[in-house]
Amino acid sequence: MRANNYFRDNLLQLLSSESKHKARAKWEDSTEATKTSIYQVFEKYSRNELPIHTYRDTAIKSAIQEMLWIYKDQTSGLEAAHKRGIYWWDEFNVHSGDFKGIGEAYGNVVRGYKLIDNLLDSLKNKPFSQRHIMSLWQESSNRLQDLRGGLVPCAFLTQYTIVKQGSKRLVNMHLQIRSSDYITAGAINRIQYYCLGLMICGHLTYVTGLEHILNDFSVFTMDLHVYDRHKFAINELLENKPLNESYKIALKGIKNFYDYDIEDFEILKPKGLYKLSKKLELAV
Repeated sequence: MRANNYFRDNLLQLLSSESKHKARAKWEDSTEATKTSIYQVFEKYSRNELPIHTYRDTAIKSAIQEMLWIYKDQTSGLEAAHKRGIYWWDEFNVHSGDFKGIGEAYGNVVRGYKLIDNLLDSLKNKPFSQRHIMSLWQESSNRLQDLRGGLVPCAFLTQYTIVKQGSKRLVNMHLQIRSSDYITAGAINRIQYYCLGLMICGHLTYVTGLEHILNDFSVFTMDLHVYDRHKFAINELLENKPLNESYKIALKGIKNFYDYDIEDFEILKPKGLYKLSKKLELAV
């Protein structure tokens, strides 16, 4: 499996990397976190190859729910995240009072700049353009986040191309990540954006009458790192043998983008996935 090979290679490179420095984040006990990084990491997956390794269990449903919170609900409010069972953003609340949220980032940017609506319109009406780009990186929003002490997006940009294949259209998707807490979020980011691609293809099939298929999926990470208190997981995972059987994920039905939700994803996990010996601390 290509995903297992990429994951193992990245872990081995992290072990040998000499790029060690102080991180922005701190641990819950206020100790400053340090991180070890590798840079400019590229991965490419062909049609029907899932970008998720089997060295350990991954919370796929939670990953998809987070994606739906950002791109369907289009809010940065934590109440909406909680309704989807997502609580790991609570540590990043930047509001006082009754409203809780992570500021002018992620879902607020999607809504404010009509990112999904503009992308779907572009893919439908100008399918062979090279301008199908959706970016969460918006300077005005980032400046507000900096003033509030909030987070700016890590996985921040996707780009799409469409290729004809007979009566079908193949959708190639690229994800760009500026900074990846690899052990914690690497697999989550990859699979949730892959599932976003499935929803986009389902929508395009629905509105055009032409079958759209998610084809090549690639990921570029500028800074792929592991925090000091997560290093135990590298050796633990490398000692573990990955499963040869992959996950299976399918999207049920052809419908409008906003009509899809978590129940439309069919997810089959292979049996015997490894779980780490202890919970990963969150660096905030």
